[in-house]
Amino acid sequence: MTVRISYDHGKTWKRKALVHQGPSAYSNLVVLPNGNIGLLFEGGAKSPYEGRNCLQGTPAFPI
Repeated sequence: MTVRISYDHGKTWKRKALVHQGPSAYSNLVVLPNGNIGLLFEGGAKSPYEGRNCLQGTPAFPI
């Protein structure tokens, strides 16, 4: 799973961060009360449904 960020309302997506190399499924990206970015997603080594993952990153470089 890769998270990408756009600074021009979706015209370009120049920054990206690989957060999970294996298969992944449902994800939800939110802005947390402290201003950081939270990511909840399903992912695993062989199946995207092996587990749930929760990560936190800063707006400068997500996750």
